[in-house]
Amino acid sequence: MICLLLALVTLAVYWPVLDAGFINYDDQGYVTDNPCVKAGLTWPGVVWAFTTDHTGNWHPLTWLSHMLDCQLFGMKAGGHHLSNVALHIINALLLFLVLGNLTGALWRSAMVAALFALHPLHVESVAWVSERKDVLCMLFWILTVGAYAKYARVPTAASYALVLLLFAFCLMAKPMGVTLPFVLLLLDYWPLKRIAFPLRHTLRSVLLHLVWEKLPLLALAILSSVVTLIVQHRAGAVAAVSALPIELRLANALASYVLYLKKMLWPTGLAPLYPYSVSAPIELMAVAVLVLAGFSLLAFKCSRQRPYLVVGWLWYLGTLVPVIGLVQVGNQSMADRYTYIPLTGLFICVVWGAADLTANWRCRTPILAAAAALTLIPYCVLTTAQAWQWKDSETLFRHTLAVTADNAIAHYNLGCVLVTQGKINEAADHFAEVVRILPTFADARSDLGQALVRQGKIEDAIASFHQALRYNPNFRQAHFGLASVLTEQGKFEEADEHWMAVLQLTATNQWVVYDQHGLLLAKQGKAEAALVQFSKAVEINSKNAALHSHLAMALDRLGRTREAIAEYQFALSLNPKLPDVLNNLAWILATRPDAEVRNGGQAVRLAEQACLLTGYRNVMIVGTLGAAYAEAGRFEEAMATARKVEALALADGNKELAEKNHKLAELFRSRQPFREPDNSATGVPTPTVPQTPSQ
Repeated sequence: MICLLLALVTLAVYWPVLDAGFINYDDQGYVTDNPCVKAGLTWPGVVWAFTTDHTGNWHPLTWLSHMLDCQLFGMKAGGHHLSNVALHIINALLLFLVLGNLTGALWRSAMVAALFALHPLHVESVAWVSERKDVLCMLFWILTVGAYAKYARVPTAASYALVLLLFAFCLMAKPMGVTLPFVLLLLDYWPLKRIAFPLRHTLRSVLLHLVWEKLPLLALAILSSVVTLIVQHRAGAVAAVSALPIELRLANALASYVLYLKKMLWPTGLAPLYPYSVSAPIELMAVAVLVLAGFSLLAFKCSRQRPYLVVGWLWYLGTLVPVIGLVQVGNQSMADRYTYIPLTGLFICVVWGAADLTANWRCRTPILAAAAALTLIPYCVLTTAQAWQWKDSETLFRHTLAVTADNAIAHYNLGCVLVTQGKINEAADHFAEVVRILPTFADARSDLGQALVRQGKIEDAIASFHQALRYNPNFRQAHFGLASVLTEQGKFEEADEHWMAVLQLTATNQWVVYDQHGLLLAKQGKAEAALVQFSKAVEINSKNAALHSHLAMALDRLGRTREAIAEYQFALSLNPKLPDVLNNLAWILATRPDAEVRNGGQAVRLAEQACLLTGYRNVMIVGTLGAAYAEAGRFEEAMATARKVEALALADGNKELAEKNHKLAELFRSRQPFREPDNSATGVPTPTVPQTPSQ
């Protein structure tokens, strides 16, 4: 019944997470933009999971779990969130069962499990798809503890092998599990009572048995630590000592220990990222030292009568060591997700301590029940509220900015979201704020440049791109932005330098660069130069229909109409459902002065197909259909179509297009087809640009 109640309440509290989406903070690298993960469970994917250092971590089981989610749920975020919530519930139930088995204390174990399941600090680990590694690591952590308890009572080779295997799984989910051998040694003292006092009578036993038996586990932990440091250094995730001096790291570590304690008791103002402060108040350092020293002295002083205090307190201190910031990974000063395992030690201290303090109280049971309710109910409310903040990227980072100060990453991620929503002015403000807080952040300067381009502030944009390249000379996006803007300005020689840099920095899909360059040149009327670029793109990627369409457009503008027709036809053979290609070819076949080129019947078929694909909502394509009807001698239909386009254009407020189609309707009424005066194809809509992950 306790398990059932715990599962139902936890599910209810985390219900908002099931409607949440992916966020633009690590979820791209872990799932949404990761082709190996999106492919689901495949043998090449399994090999990749065990050999990759992608995202600066080696955690193959985490990759496999994400692949399994993609296999089961595709890219529906709700399924991925459901897996996280399910694992969290399982962890809470296992914690209850294992702790109850270790101690024999049913209700105290239940309370610890409830605090673990419902505490707001754990929302980040559960609501964030990328933090699958947290809940998965905790799963194997608890299973390892359970297996160790069985081994401690009945030591056998098989039971110890199971401990080793589960611990290896724990490390392959997240290397934070390296402190588990230390925690097992604590559990030997309490509640397993394998260490007796006074120690001088059992020193031989302690050194030769309890410590010795942890050596294989310790070897795995050291191996995991070495691998983790190597891959994180390779990914550039580890901050240099010159960037963050050791005294600053130590000060931040001491402060974080105390701030985590504070957030455990008063969990408000929670955010996925707390900015790193370059200075820490002396008063805070003094308080941190006093608090940590005081609790440590209390725990050791009471270690005989209340051994759970020293075990729980050292559990908390020890398990935070890998993520406390002495080896700084990332740019956060602390993170809620880092408490997912460590807080269990504090929960044990609090729950067992409360039970001991009230041992002689009258009406003890109802008092403890009331205290539990007064603790858990507010936590449930706060956890649900915090879970709602993970609904989407915009909600999360607006909340983050509301509860933190000078948070460059939150400003940047929110700016990226706003760009996708077309809110360029607001996005530019956030990118500018990032640059103010973190002037060396090249990505923000480049994205600010792109936003300024869309605002029409071209000179400011060029300056922003140059600043980005000052801090990162090999920043591809900044070179691309400069190349595009300079091409638009007609500064082709200067632009070519940056186009060459973009190509040199593009490892794959170089055809995208050639294609983008060609489109910009075509827009500037440089058809010959555009043709060169499109030809290079097609040479690299000959099976891309859009590229052949762009090549055809350039050929047509150069008067090479028959070659253009052949390219359009080849594009349609690759993909017969491209409205722009159908429309462009239909326009040529319907309007060219050369009678040998025109084919009214074929033009009608192509234009009708393009109209069907666009639901007759694209006025340019409907206009092409009118011209095709006229070429085919179907003047009544041509005139009606031109009138329809005229009405649609007037409804859209496009008086110029409406006037053109009014004249076309009169032309068709006189039973004359429309003829394009030259080969500029001015009536053809701008071709769409192929979208690829590298763009």
